[in-house]
Formats: sequence, C-alpha cells, structure tokens
Amino acid sequence: MNIHNNYLSVRSICRDFIPVSESTWWRGVKSGAVKQPIRLGTKCFWEKEYIDGLVGNIRSGEFNVFFSTNLPCR
Repeated sequence: MNIHNNYLSVRSICRDFIPVSESTWWRGVKSGAVKQPIRLGTKCFWEKEYIDGLVGNIRSGEFNVFFSTNLPCR
C-alpha cells in the first residue's frame, strides 16, 4: 500500500515494480545491495524516485543483484 505517491512499501515494490519475493527484497536490503528503508512507525517505505532508478538500472543491465547467485541466503 502506498502512503503517498512518493513512497512505496515492499509489497507494492515487489508486486508492481520488481518481480521478486518480499524475502528476496529483504535479503537485498540486508546485504547492502538495496538502500535501507525509511521507517514510519512500524512500517518501512522506499522513495519512489529510488525505486524508479533501480528499475532503470535493472533494465539496462547495470544492476542485477536479484538475478545473481551472489545474494546471500538467510
């Protein structure tokens, strides 16, 4: 769920922007490959501008952490 047009939840990122599971997204955050979220109360959000840039980098082949075998498992 989006709180504003400028912030995205992990659920909306994985559903609408980057086709990975939420657990894969969180592994990317934990490994440092993905920026830490902005915490508002108990919820976490990322700036839409950051996600748009990340999607652009994935499409251009510059960033492929989610499709790499180097992402650590828990």
